[in-house]
Amino acid sequence: MEQCYCIAIIELKLSKEEFLDLTPYEFSILYEHYARVKKDDYSILRNTVYNAGANLMRGEGDKEIPLFDEIDNVEDEETRIEELKKEREALFKSYSG
Repeated sequence: MEQCYCIAIIELKLSKEEFLDLTPYEFSILYEHYARVKKDDYSILRNTVYNAGANLMRGEGDKEIPLFDEIDNVEDEETRIEELKKEREALFKSYSG
């Protein structure tokens, strides 16, 4: 319990009252989401450092390796946004019941 309280206060920035109002299930969902976000952040950082190293070590005259893929046209981006909306709707439906 003490470890959960420390995580809530330090990592999740919850007040004592907010922590005490949470059920164990709610706390686990919050913490899982927090852990997923941190993992994504660290993955992006790792990939950025790797990309910078790869670009530093490339040969003279070699093309620079882009960090992120470029989206060439707006239609692709709009399609991607629609797909993300559908995925998130399905996710929220699965959490709500």
